[in-house]
Amino acid sequence: MISEEEARSRILEKVRSLREQTVPLSSALGCFSARDVFPRLPLPAFDNSAMDGYAVVVSSCKKGQRLRVTGEQPAGFDRELRVSSGEAV
Repeated sequence: MISEEEARSRILEKVRSLREQTVPLSSALGCFSARDVFPRLPLPAFDNSAMDGYAVVVSSCKKGQRLRVTGEQPAGFDRELRVSSGEAV
C-alpha cells in the first residue's frame, strides 16, 4: 500500500493541462468551461415561489415563536448571509 502523498504524486505525473479553446455553443456538448460564468442579469428577474422561502435554525425554533427577519437573499446573488438563533432570512 502506498501513502496518499505517493498516490497523489503518481497521479499528477500522468496528468496534463488541456489548452483552452473557444467553440460554438452548438459544438460544446461534452465540454466544460475554462472560466467561471456569471449571468449579466439576476435570474430569474422576478419573484419565483418555487425558490422563495425562509432560512431558520430549526433546532432553536419553538411553536408560536416570533423570528426577526435579518436579511433578504435574492436569487442568483450570494450575499453569504448567516442565520442565528431567533432569526430568519
